[in-house]
Amino acid sequence: MKKLTLGLVAAVNHLDLDDIHDIPEITKITVAARRVESKSLMDTLESIVKCGPLNDGDVPSKTARDALLEMELINKVVVKGEQGFQAANYFGWAVWKTLVELRGY
Repeated sequence: MKKLTLGLVAAVNHLDLDDIHDIPEITKITVAARRVESKSLMDTLESIVKCGPLNDGDVPSKTARDALLEMELINKVVVKGEQGFQAANYFGWAVWKTLVELRGY
């Protein structure tokens, strides 16, 4: 329970809370952050957030990339007419930011 509470606090710290309707989004971010447990998932998410869009050959882990796609933290995108790139979406950025604040990455 303590980790969940800390996750909620970290998620709240970087969101603009206009009203109580933001609570489901905060909860969704916190739950997703708890699923990004392995170092390879975090390293891959961080690389895509900071350096993306990344080509398939440039991601640290293709297995982690596939897991992040399944968790809907990143999306496949086209860059200059070429397929094979991944970029973070706003949800993935929020999860990454929460993990940075929570874990000190």
